[in-house]
Amino acid sequence: MKPNDIDWGMFPDRGTFGIGRMIRIKDKFIQVLFQSEKDANRIMSPFRHLETDSDMIGESSLRIYVFQNIEPGNDFPVWESLNRWASEGEKLQMYNRETRHILYNDESKVLTAIDTQSAEAYYYMPCLDSMPYYEKAAPMRMIFHHWAQSNGMLLIHGACIGLGGKGLLLAGKGGTGKSTTAISAALAGFDFLGDDYLLADPTDRTIHSLYGSSKIRWDATQILPVAGTLTVNRREEDEKGIFFLKDVESCRLSKSLMLGAVILPKIGGGQLSTYNRTTMTEGLMPLASSTIFQMPGSGKETLNAISSLLKGIPVFRMSLSQDTDEINSKLREIISNL
Repeated sequence: MKPNDIDWGMFPDRGTFGIGRMIRIKDKFIQVLFQSEKDANRIMSPFRHLETDSDMIGESSLRIYVFQNIEPGNDFPVWESLNRWASEGEKLQMYNRETRHILYNDESKVLTAIDTQSAEAYYYMPCLDSMPYYEKAAPMRMIFHHWAQSNGMLLIHGACIGLGGKGLLLAGKGGTGKSTTAISAALAGFDFLGDDYLLADPTDRTIHSLYGSSKIRWDATQILPVAGTLTVNRREEDEKGIFFLKDVESCRLSKSLMLGAVILPKIGGGQLSTYNRTTMTEGLMPLASSTIFQMPGSGKETLNAISSLLKGIPVFRMSLSQDTDEINSKLREIISNL
């Protein structure tokens, strides 16, 4: 069985999903359903800041069914077939036709499927306890990517912090200092929306939080030692540390900010951080390329949406010092001048 052979009727009976949690993004409500409370607790940590009382809302714009094996070794047949195909060839098994999108990732062992017309999605792996660290920090990315596109938004790869309702979008490839800068700013009192994946609305230039989690390189804890005390995983087991900002009292985990400027950080060697304004094209390329790379199947539509998002927004290149307090002072300076 390949992705284009999958019948939607192969997925589990929806009546077996008795545990529901509700999250709100902008004016949209998303219901996440589970087969046990334990499964819900495994998945919902990054979404706690978005959770809302399900009794106070109307119809949800998406239902996501999360499941794993009830018995060890009794793998979901669709997953089993895609796992076999991936082992023999492409590590990513992908299917996109009209409103239905299916992705199997052989690295994470996660199967995701969404039908944007029926507003239903599925998220499966044989054992949720075996989720890679990056899935624990940011699960269901492909589902949110397609849901966002069908609702006039887009999922982007970047970090966002801000003050006074104005957001700074930090963009660029890995290793440029995005996450460390965003976490440092959050610990210093800035509003924090995310340091890896965000939702953006090009029509009103608003950035929305999706995951209240953070991933940090272990060597970055030398610059930001407190981050090393917050991680919930172990250096010996994972490439990066993760933690959840809902657990950090000093952090302001916000839900949305107006986009004020784009920052293209790089790790510099000077004692002082410097920044200078550059063109929109300079901001578009790193944001678009990293977003499209992170989201298999995205392309021209994503590029056009990011271009619309950044139109008229100031873009700054910023060389970062090793002093986090000094960096935060420069970020405040940029925001105050917007």
